[in-house]
Amino acid sequence: MGNSKFEMEKFKKIKAADGRPEGGLVAKASKTVHNGAVCEENRVLIAEDHYVSRHLLERNLTNWGFTVVTAQDGEEALSILESDNAPPLAILDWIMPKLDGLEVCARVRKHANKPYVYLVLLTAKSQKDEIAAGLRAGADDYVIKPFDPDELRARLTVGQRVVVLERALARKGLELESALAELAKLKGLIPQAGQPVG
Repeated sequence: MGNSKFEMEKFKKIKAADGRPEGGLVAKASKTVHNGAVCEENRVLIAEDHYVSRHLLERNLTNWGFTVVTAQDGEEALSILESDNAPPLAILDWIMPKLDGLEVCARVRKHANKPYVYLVLLTAKSQKDEIAAGLRAGADDYVIKPFDPDELRARLTVGQRVVVLERALARKGLELESALAELAKLKGLIPQAGQPVG
């Protein structure tokens, strides 16, 4: 798991003011900013119990401009992903203590009413049936360990595109609902054909 004193020097521990558990760690990331705010699609969770792997992933993602939150086991990852401020992207190790990556994927997918989270499984498993099991559990993509940085970055870029499109679609849906409600209100004010006016 690594030296926790060293981890504390590298990371800033956050409190659950925004719904994340106290165990969640945030990297001191260079943030991609749009109109003064961190872009939603640049926030990512890394759930990996092995400290060296987690740190390597975190360093790469931070260098690419992501804002990173980390979890050391599946239970902590699920808690972060079920929070109101869940990152829209997540990289989940398949084998983790408490809950494995497949179980985390399956549980996240049960929350259909929440904003979509793009889930990438990180695994040493490379058999087709194993990969299919991961995708069936709810993962959107997978990266095989040891990961290639260019491949991981490309797959995260795909995830960002999906998140942007999903959020835009959700906004359009809300706008449509609002327009329909307004139309129903107006219809109630307009006299129907054959009804006396006044």
